[in-house]
Amino acid sequence: ELERHTEALALLRQELSETERILGPEHASTLVSRLNVALTRAYAGEKDEGLTDLGAILADCERLLEPDHPVNFQAHHALADVLIQVGDRPGAELEIRAAIEGRRRIFGETHPLTLRSLDTLTYLLAESRRHEEVVRELSAVRAALRAKPAAEVETALLAKLLDDLGSSLLSLGRHEEALPILREASALGDPDQAARNARLIEAAERRAAASR
Repeated sequence: ELERHTEALALLRQELSETERILGPEHASTLVSRLNVALTRAYAGEKDEGLTDLGAILADCERLLEPDHPVNFQAHHALADVLIQVGDRPGAELEIRAAIEGRRRIFGETHPLTLRSLDTLTYLLAESRRHEEVVRELSAVRAALRAKPAAEVETALLAKLLDDLGSSLLSLGRHEEALPILREASALGDPDQAARNARLIEAAERRAAASR
């Protein structure tokens, strides 16, 4: 995996050099190329260097681009990813919330990019056992998707968000509410996820029956 990222980093640096030569250092596409290099650098093992680069790129994005330019929020998301890698959960949460706020504003609640950022936030929340917040965030998105389905959202991402919602409901002891959501996630997910959810559903059914 590390070797793959190292190889990708060399190619991305070549791409950045060409983009910068053709479009200039302040073009949005150049900033995206810089983001890709910095993020891949972190995944290739140079976490501190990647983190420093991403902070500088975010500052350049905010200086050079309009406040609601999509690249600003791409930079916030990328920075959050690396902050998670280095163990700075509070910093990552601040950055991913900035990404979600901006993407909701310019793309909408159910846009794939908004949902990808939300997926990162719910990971952080669940990891710190803030399951009520997970349920609040994902229930709102589920309702929005039912009212206005987002055709471009990957089935795997939808299945994961539903799985996270169902799992948090189970953690809160809300087994009856979790069951239909886990079943919905199983219908959308891959076989491994469906098998995992089958075990969760079986356990939830037993607990729900015991509480009746």
